[in-house]
Amino acid sequence: MLTLLIALVGFLVTLLVIIGIHEFGHFLAARLLGIKVLRFSIGFGKALWKRYDKTGTEYVIAAIPLGGYVKMLDTQENPVDPHEQHLAFNQQPFYKKCLVVIAGPLANFILAFVLYWIVFIAGFTSIAPVTGNILPHSIAANAGVPPHSEIIKIDHIPVSSWMSVIIRILTRTGDTNTLSMTLKSPERQAARTYQLNLQNWHMDNLKPDPLASLGIQPYEPAIPILRKNQYGPIGAASHAWQNIYDFTSLNLAVMGKLLTGKVSLQSLGGPISIFQTAGLALNNGIMPFLSFLAFLSISIGLINIFPIPGLDGGHLLFQAIEAIIRRPVPPAIVEISYRLGLILLFLLIFQSIVNDILRL
Repeated sequence: MLTLLIALVGFLVTLLVIIGIHEFGHFLAARLLGIKVLRFSIGFGKALWKRYDKTGTEYVIAAIPLGGYVKMLDTQENPVDPHEQHLAFNQQPFYKKCLVVIAGPLANFILAFVLYWIVFIAGFTSIAPVTGNILPHSIAANAGVPPHSEIIKIDHIPVSSWMSVIIRILTRTGDTNTLSMTLKSPERQAARTYQLNLQNWHMDNLKPDPLASLGIQPYEPAIPILRKNQYGPIGAASHAWQNIYDFTSLNLAVMGKLLTGKVSLQSLGGPISIFQTAGLALNNGIMPFLSFLAFLSISIGLINIFPIPGLDGGHLLFQAIEAIIRRPVPPAIVEISYRLGLILLFLLIFQSIVNDILRL
């Protein structure tokens, strides 16, 4: 019962923080650029709580917490008094509208940076990536990967923890060429590089386990080799930026392979996966939970940049078209595009929920 309660708390905090910071980015940019904000909502549907500030902006927490929005004054949506038309979003110059739209995803990346910076300042321990058993006839076994050896590079990129090893392997999901793995054995002074043939590489789409799919089991001694990761303000900032770069690259690689069919849609995770992962991270402590929030914030910020109608990238696309043709896109085209975009998003959410249920 306690575990379920912690998972619920973690899930709600995750949604409030990730959605809240994204919408606050739009809200703050609009306010700073002199655009009137009518409503700031976290969630959709029936309002569970709301209040107004002295400028008339309505703040709402709604019943369905799977998103949010910032509603601004717009002459294309409702009649606007002549003395307020200069405050309408659609009456602003191109650069202002772009800044308001991009402020949401940017806020997610800023949040991720701050959270990672806090994690690296506070410090955490990680387990050295030492191989345990190598399963017979596996990809790793066929490449000659030895047991009880530390992985120090993947594809010639240095790694220092199991997390960094897994990230590097995941970026190769769907590939069929070789993966190079450099290991250092206690019996051997010099490190040695092994070539893993990915021609027949298969990973469970619903429950991907990169290490097991290659035939590698992590070494689990009674006293594991732990490493303390703690840095000063400048070093923490550098590592925070590196984490953002790594996870952005991972997300882009996986999304690209989803589009090309190299990665199955069964690998998508939905609300149940977020619920479980948020609970697990919070159970493990505040630092893992902050790292989870940072990773999810990067993913949400990146997804919203995609030029899909209904997302921030879709808004940017239409604004760019308007700037090029020097007139508004016909409302009928906008409406059809947004309906198609929402159908696509609904199908992806439906697929992710089905995947979550199958994982259970």
